[in-house]
Amino acid sequence: MNDGMAKKLALVTILSAIALCVAAFYFLGGGHGEERKELPARIIVFVDQSASIPEAQQAEWEKVVGGLLDHLKAGDAFAVFGIHDQSLNAKPIFQAEVPVLEEGAGLDEWETWKRRLNQIRKEAKGAFNQALHPEQRALSTDIFSAVNRVQPDRARKTSLIFMSDMIHSTRELDLEKTRLAEENIADLLNPVIAKHQWRQGALEGAKVHCVLNSVELREKSPLNDRLILRRFWTALFDYLGAEVETFETHITL
Repeated sequence: MNDGMAKKLALVTILSAIALCVAAFYFLGGGHGEERKELPARIIVFVDQSASIPEAQQAEWEKVVGGLLDHLKAGDAFAVFGIHDQSLNAKPIFQAEVPVLEEGAGLDEWETWKRRLNQIRKEAKGAFNQALHPEQRALSTDIFSAVNRVQPDRARKTSLIFMSDMIHSTRELDLEKTRLAEENIADLLNPVIAKHQWRQGALEGAKVHCVLNSVELREKSPLNDRLILRRFWTALFDYLGAEVETFETHITL
């Protein structure tokens, strides 16, 4: 092989290697492939402040929230709302966004960011603990109005965490007194959807986790068991475009 041919082959090899590197760069998220990067999270916790939740369960919920906060990352948002008789109108118990740490940030910027993250975790835990011990227990459980507090956020993946027995109890619909059945769920939900003016698909892509209270032995069973309650809430969130992933006493995110 002469020198000219060898140089051409070497050049082709180099160009091929560069092309592969560029392709890998875009495939793994570089350049215009940045849209492949995972979106930050938006976690909204709704905590039941009615008299139906025992203190032992509240302690378990604190552990769950602690775990959620431990996994917060740059760009994530975290909020806590109460479920009570003023679920629609009460201000958030807590809300904050974790700052984005710019690429190439130095040690000082990183330390500032870390301090802010730790501050958010500490304040959120304190606010949630305070929410579990209100001065007065709510006399009704308005979960429907809690749903109204969720606004679209296309920049984040939304997870809705309901810390509740999921027994909605207001004049609008009292699941403590109204027996659910497969045959009546749609009839009960239709006027609720109309009243709250919920748009079909309004919560598209959201994940719903209902972390229920643990029922003790010999405790009086509610009118509606958890199987039918899950079907009821699944029907509603299906309409809204969200997916009920958890309806249990524990959660895995």
